[in-house]
Amino acid sequence: MMMELQRVLLLLSICFVNEIFCQHGSHAGYSRDRYPNPIKEPLLCGRERVEKSYVCDPDHVLDSQKKEAHQLDKLVAQIVNETGCPCSAYSCQQHREGYKIGIAIIQKMQFDDNNRHPDDDFDDSEANRRKVVGNLHQAQLYANDIYKRWMLGRCNEDVIIFYSHSDNAVYTATGEIARNKLTNQIVVDIARDARYSGFHKSPFEGLLRMVNDYRLVFLNSYHPRQPHAEEWKNGNFGVSLLKCKTAMILPSVILVLGFIWIN
Repeated sequence: MMMELQRVLLLLSICFVNEIFCQHGSHAGYSRDRYPNPIKEPLLCGRERVEKSYVCDPDHVLDSQKKEAHQLDKLVAQIVNETGCPCSAYSCQQHREGYKIGIAIIQKMQFDDNNRHPDDDFDDSEANRRKVVGNLHQAQLYANDIYKRWMLGRCNEDVIIFYSHSDNAVYTATGEIARNKLTNQIVVDIARDARYSGFHKSPFEGLLRMVNDYRLVFLNSYHPRQPHAEEWKNGNFGVSLLKCKTAMILPSVILVLGFIWIN
């Protein structure tokens, strides 16, 4: 009997509102329904000379000269090989692979018309808030669609990390079995830490930090870090479900959390 899929989507939105980085620009990337699959379409994902991959970077956000996508792929493959099979005994007899993480990267999300929010009648703070809300919701849709179409796991032991570079958003979708270890709070802690320990350097450093921490979680070796001093400086780290209107219940989703940094 197929286990009913449940996913929790947690979003770390790295939005610097005062500098208005979260904007709906005219140069949109791949739509949700056309975003490629690195297992079936590695070339479309920018992964040359490989039969399959867990990393999709069609817009070449990562540095190909430094083989950043390859480094992420190696780490994901390591997780598959070194973590125990979390599925049923019968399934694990057939396939002994462990947890699987897919990484979907895009330069900028393509927005649906009904997700755009007119700004003309609002002041700057309200316009910024509406743009942030639009980014959160669209990232949610991307991650949800990619999770369903890639189908990396056999028993919902898979994870999708979705990253939109120009929109400054990282979104994690977890399958039910993966979530037994990679809980909501752990995802939040790791994403928050990656904001200050990785993404401020480069997309690769942020994603590498998250994937490696997820690896430690699945190996039962993860220890939460203390919040960075910048998070509390002048109160610039905030969690606001009501202000951002991100507590949305959608099909196959049981919780959505939004996190916003304001400089």
